[in-house]
Amino acid sequence: MHPIDNEFNKSLLIHEEDEVAVQLLRTSKQVNREGSEVFYGENQFRFWEKHHFLQIHSRISIRNFQWLKEITMSIPFAGRHLFLARRTWKGCGSAQPYQRIVRGASSRADSLANTITRSLLDVLANVPRLRRFNLVIPPDWALEPACRPGACPLKHSSPKGYIKTHLHAPSVWDDLKMFFQHRPDLEVTVIRMYWDSTKMAHQEKQERFMRKLRYRLGIWDQREAAARARYRKYDWEIPRNRTVQDPNDLSQELRLLFGEIY
Repeated sequence: MHPIDNEFNKSLLIHEEDEVAVQLLRTSKQVNREGSEVFYGENQFRFWEKHHFLQIHSRISIRNFQWLKEITMSIPFAGRHLFLARRTWKGCGSAQPYQRIVRGASSRADSLANTITRSLLDVLANVPRLRRFNLVIPPDWALEPACRPGACPLKHSSPKGYIKTHLHAPSVWDDLKMFFQHRPDLEVTVIRMYWDSTKMAHQEKQERFMRKLRYRLGIWDQREAAARARYRKYDWEIPRNRTVQDPNDLSQELRLLFGEIY
């Protein structure tokens, strides 16, 4: 199984043999239909850099989501404004054929970035073959206070063809909770990534955020991975050792802490 990484504002960065496979999928409808199940079902798709989860809709065709078995994406949280290219958000409404899980339960009218995030979670909630869902904390990511629209000053104006938006963090917590409740069968892993030379940078803030993911969303499998630059892209592997921690042990510790012994 090859990892297929997403590169910002570029097409999927893939191995040479995978590039041949993509070209073959374009030869005819029958080859596309039969080959897509293998290509999208037997490869790892990684959108692990900051805010790259917002690009998944524009990188994977809506009809090919059905084959996915595993997907890796960066954590959908941001404290500052974002700039989104038009191709990033124009397909976010293409999830209409799917059952509305997150969007249907939400009455909030948040920013464009929240709308894209909900649309993506709706699609993933309906993917029948999806079994593994990896959330990555990028090496240079640090949790910042949530920004209301217009509250954070910008040093530069929006680039041409881009739209300025933001992510409302409290809404993301609620959306992720609904997503995980609808898909209790998913194997969910959080991976804190770091550069070898700067492992300690942001470590305290990231570990604090990982504890929130554990206690608020129940994600107990949390790992670390080192990223290295190789051939003009970043090379990294998902750690194999699963975190072994029983939530019942925590419950027992809390009961002992508050004097409720059963």
